[in-house]
Amino acid sequence: MRPPDMYDPGGSSLSRPHGKQELQPEVVLYTASASASRRRARTSADRYALCALLRGYGLAVDVRDVSRSKAHRCELKSLLAAPGCAFSLPQLLVGGRLVGGPEDVRQLHRAGGLRPLLDAAPRPSPALVCQACKRVGSEPCPKCSESRNKMLDHGIVEEEEERVVLFHPTQDVSVGGADGGEVSWSNIIGVIGHDLFMYCLHRLSRWEYGAIASLNRDFNSVVRNGDIYRLRRKNGVAEHWIYLSCGNNRHEWESYDPSTGRWIQVPKMPPAECSYWESFAVGTELLLFWDGRVALRYSILTNSWTWLADVMNIRRRWFGSASVGEKAYVTGGVDSSERILSSAEMYDSEIHTWTPLPSMNRARYKCSGVFMDGKFYVIGGNSSSRELLTCGEKYDLNRRSWRVINDMSQGLNETSCGAPLLLAVVKNELYAADYCENDLKQYDKLDNKWITLGKLPVQSKDKDGRDMGFRACGDWLIVIGPPNNSTDEKVVEIHSWIPNEQPPVWNLIATRPYKDYEIICAVMGC
Repeated sequence: MRPPDMYDPGGSSLSRPHGKQELQPEVVLYTASASASRRRARTSADRYALCALLRGYGLAVDVRDVSRSKAHRCELKSLLAAPGCAFSLPQLLVGGRLVGGPEDVRQLHRAGGLRPLLDAAPRPSPALVCQACKRVGSEPCPKCSESRNKMLDHGIVEEEEERVVLFHPTQDVSVGGADGGEVSWSNIIGVIGHDLFMYCLHRLSRWEYGAIASLNRDFNSVVRNGDIYRLRRKNGVAEHWIYLSCGNNRHEWESYDPSTGRWIQVPKMPPAECSYWESFAVGTELLLFWDGRVALRYSILTNSWTWLADVMNIRRRWFGSASVGEKAYVTGGVDSSERILSSAEMYDSEIHTWTPLPSMNRARYKCSGVFMDGKFYVIGGNSSSRELLTCGEKYDLNRRSWRVINDMSQGLNETSCGAPLLLAVVKNELYAADYCENDLKQYDKLDNKWITLGKLPVQSKDKDGRDMGFRACGDWLIVIGPPNNSTDEKVVEIHSWIPNEQPPVWNLIATRPYKDYEIICAVMGC
């Protein structure tokens, strides 16, 4: 058996064109016809998506159907070094080396490793490309008697316009033709179909969408109407970015992608005479509230801020909130008449409406909210008599009812003067950053108690939690605050940890300049 790096892309005589000059295809895509594939819809979509991506690099692709050719099937099995074993299709081969399936190619493309790999691949001259279907290889085509092995006999048909559409989000479109004409980017949606285009697009990183939206009006519309994010939500595709304000200007926000370590500057907020913002992220929006009277919305679809005309039905401050998907839930707080509230509302970011919900059993403010096990929890806070509450409440979305959970926050930050409880949920497990004791704790659902897991890597200087942030970011716990045992008061650290059965080992992932007294942060997953 020949090892993959010794594989001759020219293959046997079955995959070698006849003529004076032999074609040596360096980019080979092994696939199966739709009729022969058990997962024919997925295989077909992956094949078209990979071909479109590879042509974006200016390459002709040798598509080899293993369901129609025993020789091609044997080639692929030898490359996989597991004859007779099952394998997924399609599979990409570049320069005699097996790259892998669709997900492997996408990851390599996103990491920037695909271009160097393909740069060494030769671009065949037009004389070596079948004029019937514009591809290299041995697949049958209408103008070949048996296969494309005889494509050199066709020559170049000068009167026939050659139109090859390239698809790559960071590359200019170039289309060849006998008349030197060009095909615009807008043709791509029509060429590959809207559904397939959306499928390809929703698998890309959010980093790519800005460049894609700038190509033309059609692409801009696709990105800005939110359909991509709805498809991502439906298929469970999400990237979690942290939105943070802690620098010299409290009207300036940044977003941070922990998976890549990249910072993105958010457009500056419009002027507002506000000293403290309450915030949460929902769907593709970041919402800010001040004193229940002023509200701003930042949308990643338009990359802009707008004043909210649709503020809550009951304007409030110091409320508890949590979001799931495109909906957010808020409850409690203090209204403009200084009354402590028990009312609750739901915000739908798709249609920008607030819907009243049944009220809690206990009025409270400065409480915290989380979404866990499909239910909305409100924990801690102060009562209408300004006493510290240790009970929590659970809202059942289906039954539309609240249930009190006594002593749910017993032992957490036993002070009524500090910030609301710092809570986060990862994989339906509830965690707390106890800023008084500087401990990370986990909630035991069965025994209704908190278990100390270890120390936090940051600390609140005044033990009030206002200079700390604590959020779930996908499968990560994120804690933000002044570093432990440090006299530098002009910087905050961002640490991450993926919860497991071991004591927490925090990883420092970023630092930011810090000046303001408050740290305001939210996590948007879409």
